[in-house]
Amino acid sequence: MRHFIFEENLFEKYRNIIPDFEAFLERITKPLGNYIRVNGLRIGKEKLVSLLTSRGLKCRSSFLADHFIEIPEGVQPGILLEYHLGLFHPQTLTSAIPVMALNVKENDLVLDMCAAPGGKTSHLAELMKNTGLIVANDKNVSRLISLRANLKRLGVLNTAVTMNRGEQYPLETSFPRILLDVPCSSEGRYLIGENGKVLYRGRIGKGLPQVQKQLMHRALKLLRPGGILVYSTCTYNPEENESVIQYALEKFEVKLEEINLDFPHELGLTEWEGRKYDDSIRKCWRIYPHRTNSVGFFVAKLVKKG
Repeated sequence: MRHFIFEENLFEKYRNIIPDFEAFLERITKPLGNYIRVNGLRIGKEKLVSLLTSRGLKCRSSFLADHFIEIPEGVQPGILLEYHLGLFHPQTLTSAIPVMALNVKENDLVLDMCAAPGGKTSHLAELMKNTGLIVANDKNVSRLISLRANLKRLGVLNTAVTMNRGEQYPLETSFPRILLDVPCSSEGRYLIGENGKVLYRGRIGKGLPQVQKQLMHRALKLLRPGGILVYSTCTYNPEENESVIQYALEKFEVKLEEINLDFPHELGLTEWEGRKYDDSIRKCWRIYPHRTNSVGFFVAKLVKKG
């Protein structure tokens, strides 16, 4: 087993909360799985596998075998003809969990509050079979360009795109389903080089938890009584994860629900650095690269009472 000294002991603070910590450190020195999501709006999985195999690509199954295919490391999905035809979307395996946890149905009304660049939005549209309405929001013009391009390429027809700061999203309409995949420090995407240097670095800023709480506050105001909100990040930091859920439990009449999916995960924390969290936060999911061969994630499913 190799040993690493990371920049400012980047992950050492998580030693006691990440199971099999040395295996975790070892895993993030190697590229994570190269996955594509089959776009069921245009093609079936078997036919796509056949097309890619005919090109000499070895396709492997995944934990989410009905939705995802793993292709060889080093293959750039964006250069394949099938990408431009909208037959698949390059997407991390774990990023599908928030979408699937929302449990959308045909003809639903859904708000994707921080939607760009559109991987989760298009997955929602696929699960809804292009029916109902998805409102895909983002505050950044350049990211909205990517969002629109992806939706068009993938044949998504049931989505309206809006540009608002999530914290100030208009309250005129309420929603029975909200996906809140917030901006975060992206620690789950970090890879570490042989010299201990971070090869991928996400957002840095002590103000992120405050922004996330503001987004959560607005989202729960927009959520209808009895409605479902799924909150997610791709980071390990409890201040961006469990602390935000604790805030929601304290400020709103909401409860956590179990995420009923078959996927490797650990339970949410009930304590961090001396702060106690509600016991129900165990229902949240922590997902780690050495368990899944994909990006680290945090997912929580909230239901508004009433």
